[in-house]
Amino acid sequence: MDFESDQGGISNTSTDATTTIGLRTLARNKFPRLYHNKSRTGCQRCRARRVKCSETHPVCTSCNRHGVECLYDRGIGPSHLSIKSSSRSSKKRASNNRLKTEINQAHVLHNECLELPENCSRRLLELRLLHNYIENTCHSLVACNNVSIDRTWQFDVPRMAFKQESLLQGIFSISALQLLRIAPEDRDLRAAQEAYHSAATVAINVDIGCITQENISAIWFAQALFQINLFASLEGRVLEPYTPPLKWLGIIENRRNMVPLPSNLSKLLCTNTVMVVLSNPGLENNDQIYSAFNRQSLIGLLMLDRHEEMWDLEAQHAYERTLSYIGSIRKAILDGENNLVLAGRIVRFPLFAPVKFIRFVEKQHPRALAMLACFFFLASKHTENIWWIGSTPLREFQAIQRILPSEWHPLITP
Repeated sequence: MDFESDQGGISNTSTDATTTIGLRTLARNKFPRLYHNKSRTGCQRCRARRVKCSETHPVCTSCNRHGVECLYDRGIGPSHLSIKSSSRSSKKRASNNRLKTEINQAHVLHNECLELPENCSRRLLELRLLHNYIENTCHSLVACNNVSIDRTWQFDVPRMAFKQESLLQGIFSISALQLLRIAPEDRDLRAAQEAYHSAATVAINVDIGCITQENISAIWFAQALFQINLFASLEGRVLEPYTPPLKWLGIIENRRNMVPLPSNLSKLLCTNTVMVVLSNPGLENNDQIYSAFNRQSLIGLLMLDRHEEMWDLEAQHAYERTLSYIGSIRKAILDGENNLVLAGRIVRFPLFAPVKFIRFVEKQHPRALAMLACFFFLASKHTENIWWIGSTPLREFQAIQRILPSEWHPLITP
């Protein structure tokens, strides 16, 4: 009897287990599991649900099971990189693979930073921006008598941008800035410009660790556009109460070790018969830029009220080098330098101003502000018709003049 009872218990238990397994199987087939590891590069739906995406194209496994639309709006993860086989050493292959991964991860970061929806409106906007760059913007960046130079900025730069994210975002940003000069009330365009500029900033930070012989030219052009973008972004900023343009000074300052002009571009961009923004030979000669001769006519800015501030050799060195660079701009004006090349000197000011001087500006020391005012005064000469310079130098000069003690006023208008 007990034996039969045991058999019955075993039978019931077996039946219950079978039923439970069947129900679990049914549940698993009917309701796909929803909680997995998070995906940052998968489709929109998987990211919204915070689940792992298979990232298969055109429809991922999860969306296929649920029978819903699958939309990819971010870069493809590193697992989808196509790595060609090579007979080179394993060390070389590992290096190449790592570089590809870094570049791909950078692409993902750029898209996350962009924060613009992937839709028809965005594609039309980017087509409009690229068209405007080719038709208008590129011609406002160069001053030359060589058709090859103009074609480089007009056609080669956009072509390089298809493979270099930082250059592409830089083109979109500066093109949008130019259009905003015509339609400053366009809020959508302004938001897009800010997004592209942010994406370009992130991309350039990544570029420094991903330089190759194949992309060095594109990165150089991206950095050139980045410098112009930064200065152009000062247009219309609030100046009351006045605070120095520390964002411009600081961001450029952190990029002092920018990519030098590639050798394959040097001959094209730095000949005696060609003048190109940010690639003028005179801007690469530090001995000429920091010459004591340049600051002779501005020496009053160095001598006034020295007893009223902490003065040491480091401070003197910072002020002297800054004043020499400002003096080089004055000399270029007197020599009749092309306005676009002169504009290149202006946007590069933070690259040549010593860090110590920028710290003095941040603390709003009168001498540092007076030198900055002198710089903006000279920068306002002959450049007002260049859209990416515009009225910024004059506005900055007038704002600083209003807060400076009167004894400095005669010295800031050489």
